[in-house]
Amino acid sequence: MTGGNGHAQCPGRPVYPGQPARTRSYCALVAAGLWMAGAATAASSPAASAPAVTKPAASETAATQIIKVVGQSDPATRREAALAILKTQSPEGMKALLGVFDVDNNEQAKIAVCEALAAAQSQIPAFIPRLEELLRHKNPAVRKAAAVALAGYADPQATASVAAYQREQERVLMAESLERLMDTLYDATTDETKRGTLLLEWLKSPLAVQRLKGLQIVYDALRGKGTKPANEVLAQIRIMLTDSDVPVRLKVIAMLRDLGIPEDAARLRSLLDNERSAAVRAETYKALGKLTDPASIQVCIAGLGESNDEVAAAAVDALGHLCEKGSGRPADAIAAAVNAILARLARPVDSVLQRRDLVEAMADIADPRFTPLLVKYAGPDELEPTIRQAALRGLERIGDPVGLNVLLDRLVNDPDAGVREVAAAALGRLGSQPSHLQAF
Repeated sequence: MTGGNGHAQCPGRPVYPGQPARTRSYCALVAAGLWMAGAATAASSPAASAPAVTKPAASETAATQIIKVVGQSDPATRREAALAILKTQSPEGMKALLGVFDVDNNEQAKIAVCEALAAAQSQIPAFIPRLEELLRHKNPAVRKAAAVALAGYADPQATASVAAYQREQERVLMAESLERLMDTLYDATTDETKRGTLLLEWLKSPLAVQRLKGLQIVYDALRGKGTKPANEVLAQIRIMLTDSDVPVRLKVIAMLRDLGIPEDAARLRSLLDNERSAAVRAETYKALGKLTDPASIQVCIAGLGESNDEVAAAAVDALGHLCEKGSGRPADAIAAAVNAILARLARPVDSVLQRRDLVEAMADIADPRFTPLLVKYAGPDELEPTIRQAALRGLERIGDPVGLNVLLDRLVNDPDAGVREVAAAALGRLGSQPSHLQAF
């Protein structure tokens, strides 16, 4: 069956133009079930002279039940349908159930299969690696269902996976309990001196969870009430830039970024000398962009060569902030940043993230030498709408009359409403200037 747009349409679920691949995977699974049912029915249909066959083929049972598993059924119906498929032990049925784990957006179906495996005390080896993957799923209910299913296996690998999962759950519960106790104690302590003592004790704790919670308390006070940490606490936080725990280092960088103390830029630049975590490196570059120390420009230029796309994109983002038009940065430093960006864009940029941040940096810096590239990235050959929008903003900020025709073209012809809106706003600001009106 097809929708009005010509796409195959799943039972009980509409299909929309440009729908995500994971939704199409769902449709493919249901379609496969319908095909299996049709094939099984055709295979079991008696000839005119043959007696009627009342027992359905295993593939027919599996095909009928899989639609219940992945469709809009209630949890009990899903579970019973999955259990019915398991009981057939048919290759088609096992393949269909394994296929449920490949669909990204149907968590209830995954839970149903897990519950069926647990109820059947399944020992089918093919499900073990899939269940182990689900132990890391973002949904706690899916993780729990997978653990229960794995617990029924006698396989040593499954047993070890369940034990590791249980240990991790215990660790999480203990961490949450400790954090609640820390909150209670801190709230009950009204004397600021004693509060500072508590924070220092927690920030120096051998437990990463306690250090991180201490940082979070300080950060919440900064973000919520604008309360800056005491000097002793701030000194300890700066020391923690080299903490052994990545989440702690990330939180310290966020703290120093939002405090906005210029002298911390040098500390962050030094961190890049030995930092191995891509996440920490990326956040360090972003923080350098916010602290706006001109000395960070050369460091961020070097960051354009980072091998990790996200880290390189963060360095570009920082350059955009550091060299933003009207920032008053030294002309030679801005020229170096412009040359570095031009050199990077002379080579292919396959990463959408990095390409977007390069175009946004050009828009921020708004150097006239970027005009030809911004015209290119504003055009229809650039498939990512956010990049086209950034390019149009850059053309507006540069103010070259050459950009007017591009803005007009995007206003009329761009398929994305957001791009058209940016083009309209830019035309409204630029089109009123006499020099620009003469361009027409």
